[in-house]
Amino acid sequence: LKAMSSSSSDETIVTAKAGATAAAGTYKVTVNQLAEATQAASTSQAGQAISDPQQLLSAANTASAITAGTFTLTMVDLAGTATPVSVTVNSGDSWQNVFDSMNTATSGKVTASLSGNKVVLTTNPAQLSSLRTGGGADTSNLLAQTHLDTATFDGGTNTVTSTQPVGVVQAVAKLQDAKLTTALSTATGSFKINNIEITWDRANEALQDIISKINSSSAGVVAAYSTIDDKITLTNKVTGSSNINFSDVTGNFVQAFNLSEGSQTVGKDASITVDGFNMVGGVAQPVYSSTNDFTNVLPGVTITAKKLGAQQALTITRDKDTLITAAKDFVTEFNSTVDAIDAARAKGQPNAFDRDLTSIYNRLYSLVGTPITGYSDSPNTMTAIGIATSKEDRKHLAVDETKLGAAITSNRDRVAELFQKADSSTNPVTQIGMAAKLKDYLESVRDTDGVFKTRQTSTDNTIKSIDNQVKRQQRLLDLRRENMVKRFTAMEEAISRFKSQQAALASQLNALGGTQG
Repeated sequence: LKAMSSSSSDETIVTAKAGATAAAGTYKVTVNQLAEATQAASTSQAGQAISDPQQLLSAANTASAITAGTFTLTMVDLAGTATPVSVTVNSGDSWQNVFDSMNTATSGKVTASLSGNKVVLTTNPAQLSSLRTGGGADTSNLLAQTHLDTATFDGGTNTVTSTQPVGVVQAVAKLQDAKLTTALSTATGSFKINNIEITWDRANEALQDIISKINSSSAGVVAAYSTIDDKITLTNKVTGSSNINFSDVTGNFVQAFNLSEGSQTVGKDASITVDGFNMVGGVAQPVYSSTNDFTNVLPGVTITAKKLGAQQALTITRDKDTLITAAKDFVTEFNSTVDAIDAARAKGQPNAFDRDLTSIYNRLYSLVGTPITGYSDSPNTMTAIGIATSKEDRKHLAVDETKLGAAITSNRDRVAELFQKADSSTNPVTQIGMAAKLKDYLESVRDTDGVFKTRQTSTDNTIKSIDNQVKRQQRLLDLRRENMVKRFTAMEEAISRFKSQQAALASQLNALGGTQG
């Protein structure tokens, strides 16, 4: 209800988020510096340089395996005529084989060599004015793996040179097969980053496995390997000027990848200047933060620096729309509640004319309509700020947005207190605001001693009593049945004896009759 809104003259440079305690006003802010994270990188390439022209292409530690096929070189002569030629790469070729093929295909106008872990194509300036690499019909990836496909002709030296190192670490191969310039000295080992220990196993883990370990650890850095410069980089997850600490514990992983604490690019703290704040000698001094968020300048306001730029105006104002929306949401829920009560106590329903529901219904309206204590002047009621039933509908509340908006503009804090005010000097705290009193009342209704729980308990007790009566009657019925079964069984046994006696008597009578005859 006491929400504040903020705006910036240029939100691409600086923004703000204002809380309820923020003071309304306009503030001039200059972004001097954005926060940056500290980064550490390998001081030199970690992979073995390709320098032996007799090395087989299949054994070369390029980023991906070189495939057989053809590639195109386009020669431009002194008259400007372009002539493409195709060079074949065969399975089993060495670097020298390919260089010889280039020389042959260009009739000696182009020679190739290895220098500084790169491939250099040199043209004869007496014959060619330029050289282009690559064609749409190429089937070998040699130009891509030697980074000649993105290289351009240097007229000063008459050369086309790889744009990045050709021999690099094999990131997906096991560490022992990764072609490192400095081999790992032990079978297993560990190193620490920001005091978090990371283990490695050269026979069973690849560089990408170690990078995954680092990134999933609590070391607080993001690790990455790039084939562009054949180096590992470690970047702090948080911005600011804190260093990254790393060192070998056992083995030489850190050394092998040429990582050095002294070569870090230390991050920067963000810096802004706010006119009228942090004044020294009448001049506003910069305020610093390790992130681009500043919470220590304007009370209740978070200033966020987006990019460097000229001074911008941040305007903090009372957020009338949020309060109006909250009031409308309250009215919607209130109306839904009274409609639900009406439906529940309607004629023909199980709770028709229920006195407890009627009491709750009336109490809700009473709390909404009663003046708020502690105020002798207006506004001190919901009606005074535009929340009331209408003449056409005496049941549902409605919001007069014009009236509520005017009340907020005039005295936003009073409007908020009409909903939320409480007297904290009492124990327990006395709720004075309408919404606060409603909350207390509805919580009491729903409490263990409230009407619903009380009636539920009463109903449960009644059901339990009836269940007990049913059980008692069932026991009596069971006893009566048992008694009747016993009596029936005795009668059956008596009848059986009578029948036996009758049969015996008849037999005797028959015997006597036969004797007399």
